[in-house]
Amino acid sequence: MQIKNNKLEFIKKNRPKIKIGDYFCFNINKVFYTGVVLHNHLDKSLKENTMITVLVLNYHEKSIDDISSDKLVSALKNRDLLIPPMNINRLGWTKGFFLNIGNIESSDFKEEIIEKCRFFYGLSTIYNMEFKEVKDIPNYSLIGKTGIYNHLGLESMVQISLDLEFTEPNPEGYNPYEYYDELKTKYSNLELPFWYYKARERLG
Repeated sequence: MQIKNNKLEFIKKNRPKIKIGDYFCFNINKVFYTGVVLHNHLDKSLKENTMITVLVLNYHEKSIDDISSDKLVSALKNRDLLIPPMNINRLGWTKGFFLNIGNIESSDFKEEIIEKCRFFYGLSTIYNMEFKEVKDIPNYSLIGKTGIYNHLGLESMVQISLDLEFTEPNPEGYNPYEYYDELKTKYSNLELPFWYYKARERLG
């Protein structure tokens, strides 16, 4: 595994008012990867901008200036993802690791992405992007875990997908994708995403 350039690199401290459709970048392994905000207030019982739902893409460029909204939308529609959707807090932005660089219309990805996203709490409790309980799972790559992570949670999941060394020693029992094991007992016909296999090989 690569050790150098395995961490999120500082870009610029910022405190944006985060909106649905905002796309941002982060720097890891000497390139700028991109992400899109799917929701900025998924759980209405929490304070606004506390539970920000993002989708991290496998679309990346060597320079921020080279990031294309057209290429980003294409990667989004093709579900060219680096990790599953996840709920995060604002620390990635306030600490300067995430930088918003534009906004796309949610209609560009509503049908392909938003309507098919799911969040797993347990087999009996699966939420959609309206935070309502549902029974169906259209796509394994578009299901994440409930809960709120910070930028370091995102960092460790990206490190698994990119075969980078962990920033800190792996905590005992850590596996961000163990929920797939429970899911596949009921939805055995759905294809598991590549990050599940990378995590299983790496974490056991």
